[in-house]
Amino acid sequence: GNRAVYGGAFFACGVVVNASAPQLRLVRNVASAAGGVAFGCSLGAGAFYSAAQVPWLLMPPDPIAVAANAAWLYGQLLATPVSSATWAEPPPLSLASGLSLGHCAVRLADDFGQSAPDPTIALVL
Repeated sequence: GNRAVYGGAFFACGVVVNASAPQLRLVRNVASAAGGVAFGCSLGAGAFYSAAQVPWLLMPPDPIAVAANAAWLYGQLLATPVSSATWAEPPPLSLASGLSLGHCAVRLADDFGQSAPDPTIALVL
């Protein structure tokens, strides 16, 4: 297997990776951040798609050819950068100047709709 921070086997942006050859095995690849097998550029906010519809990666037809892959943060098989943010716990609708927002939370997701807890992302309100 291969090891990388993003995309254990492949990192694709602006190209199509053809990994559909019958003899190719995508096994035991590890991404320390995201995309155990592959990490690709986002198609933009709200462009959610399934692993079978990935426009930048042709996967092997045999599911046994893709096994035992891992990503430490998100996307055991496939991932993209964060492409959407929604309030998990919204801030108050109004607040007096100088007061703390209190507790609020944002859910980040990639193009697959996977929760994307990436500690390198800073949110600014």
